[in-house]
Amino acid sequence: MSKSPKNKMQAIDPEVLQEIIQGSLDIDEDAQSATLQKYYRMFKFLASPTIVGAENIPAGPVLFVGNHSTMAADVLVAVPALQQASGRFVRGMSDEIMYRNPGLRKRIVDSGAVMGHQEIGSALFAAGKDILLFPGGAYEANKNLDERYA
Repeated sequence: MSKSPKNKMQAIDPEVLQEIIQGSLDIDEDAQSATLQKYYRMFKFLASPTIVGAENIPAGPVLFVGNHSTMAADVLVAVPALQQASGRFVRGMSDEIMYRNPGLRKRIVDSGAVMGHQEIGSALFAAGKDILLFPGGAYEANKNLDERYA
């Protein structure tokens, strides 16, 4: 499988950005947390998440930063683990290509994820929301199992 190119983000329609921001702020965080916990139980065998220093997570909005290991499956482990450690709903940022189709965009936002975009991150921080970011994005996530982080 070939790697995704770096720095390929297209110009985003401001209305789409607002749709994602509002959709993210409108989700039922408790219901989505329960759904993510189900995924966590199914996928945690892929990784051994360890949250060190959870007592140091500040009260205000937090930008959690991680490294992808294998595609997006690690997100299904990292997000619920961070939620357990912090006691708060954490929104994962994902590649803008996933938001080009309106139907898929709605499903992704309804699941708690948001497009990795500065304006979205700023709006969520202003609303007091936590975010998980994998700065390597799809480029870093798209690697063989033997290249994953241990």
